[in-house]
Amino acid sequence: MKMKKYLLGLSVLFAATTLFTACNKEDNIFDGKPHTYTVEFSDDVFVVNSGNMYNGISGSLTSYSPLTASTEQDAFSKVNGRSLGATPNSGVVYGSKLYVVVDGENRIEVLDANTLKAGTPISMTTLLGEDEGKSPRHILALDGKIYVTTYGGVVAAIDTTNYQLAKKYTVGSYPEGLAYADGKIYVANSSYGNGTAPSISIITLASGQVDTFTDEGIKNPSTVLAVNGAVYVMEGDLYNSTDWSLVSQGGLRRIKNNTVENLYFSSMAMGANQMAVYKDKIYMIKDAYTAPKCVVWDTTTDLIEEIELEGLVAANAINVDPYIGEIYVLSYSKNAEVTEYTAADYNAPGFCNRYSNDGKLIKSFATGVGPTAVIFKKGEMEVTVNPEN
Repeated sequence: MKMKKYLLGLSVLFAATTLFTACNKEDNIFDGKPHTYTVEFSDDVFVVNSGNMYNGISGSLTSYSPLTASTEQDAFSKVNGRSLGATPNSGVVYGSKLYVVVDGENRIEVLDANTLKAGTPISMTTLLGEDEGKSPRHILALDGKIYVTTYGGVVAAIDTTNYQLAKKYTVGSYPEGLAYADGKIYVANSSYGNGTAPSISIITLASGQVDTFTDEGIKNPSTVLAVNGAVYVMEGDLYNSTDWSLVSQGGLRRIKNNTVENLYFSSMAMGANQMAVYKDKIYMIKDAYTAPKCVVWDTTTDLIEEIELEGLVAANAINVDPYIGEIYVLSYSKNAEVTEYTAADYNAPGFCNRYSNDGKLIKSFATGVGPTAVIFKKGEMEVTVNPEN
């Protein structure tokens, strides 16, 4: 990774306090001498766009630079001369690679994170077979491996040196999101939202043992986070498939000491990407398709805060920059053909809003159709603070 160098005055430093969080607290920047710091930040942000499979719209990748506020649409196709494929769903940057999970193609695209040049894709059905490898969903990178959930009911551990299957874990029904903490991977088994067999799988990596946690309160889990010794579960609303009446309301639950606590429920309309963590706080979207707000749950105090978010239509995903805490929210655009109420357009390009940590809109930029996941790529800059400037 090539390090960029900047020479800044004190006034610029203080104007960018959210960025320069890596400064050594023991340094005395008022001693009249220049001080140099290495600062971590997101030098690229990637938006995975799922497209619209039913209407034949392929997925795509949008690349955005926070430093220059520049955007590149169809970034994957422009570099590789082919479509990203049907229904890309999630991704992660690990080392020098960007891994994109393409659900409808049963594969993982392996890209150079800097150039976006694609290598040989990982075929999940080749690794796991037609049944277990179908519909890869979410991905986690850890200790030289990527861990991928599939609708075949497994988590595949794939070695990132040779892209061979290192280990396979049999989990629950239709696994979605996964999270890691203290030697364990937690998996949200969604049961495809039908409420018949929802659960949380717990994979102990040292032994390979898989345990299953069930509770009558957990009915439609989609996303999990492991924060401060507890597992937080985001659930979507569950409806009766016959008359579409509400069976259970979605929201945030916490599992601690094998006990489930109901934390926050208020028309969350949550999807698989509607929860993110930054430090000790969990960020969610409330009323995503009507009047989106950011809901922040402090896991250390159990206090909750609602932040107004300007300029959204139908929020579809949220993530937080892990280095400076800026909030990124993906949204569908308004359907211009519907005038009597605000409706999402599932066939048109969406957009992403970038907010400060307190909810002030910094930038809005266009995405592809069906924006569904935000991925951050770590960069470093060398900053010299010169008190004389």
